[in-house]
Amino acid sequence: MPDAPVSLTEDVSLRSSTTLGFTWADGAHDGGLAVESYRVQQREVGGAFSIVAPALTSKTYTAQSLALGTSYEFTVESKNSDGHSSPSATFTILHALPPVISAPTTSNSGQDIIVDWTAADAQGSDVTSYLIELRTSDGSTFSTDATNCDGSDSTIMTNT
Repeated sequence: MPDAPVSLTEDVSLRSSTTLGFTWADGAHDGGLAVESYRVQQREVGGAFSIVAPALTSKTYTAQSLALGTSYEFTVESKNSDGHSSPSATFTILHALPPVISAPTTSNSGQDIIVDWTAADAQGSDVTSYLIELRTSDGSTFSTDATNCDGSDSTIMTNT
């Protein structure tokens, strides 16, 4: 029998509000016979695994009809003519989309510029930081300001 698949990795291009996907690589040994297919099992964290793809021929799986804010676990087995491998290590993915942030507003306070925005909807995962890029008056030079952008508020002040 072949070795279990390895290196389960999310493919972020397959993520949407209802889907997510991942890829994997074959284990080190195929047992002397070519791998014919892969079996994928899925569960919500804490639930029971069920087979969601019994005989894939590619090393990519896209899970569908998922709920935002829910963590899912997956295992993959390789199959050759001798049978199925043991399951891969369990791969866990939180189904969440990147937060959407409103357009910021700016105002002046003495020598400071105040940048303010509506905090992002975390959609199941805490916002841990914001990245602010400031463009200088020449219109082409950008700088990054991470001061006070740790996700705990939605206002920064920067000196002009």
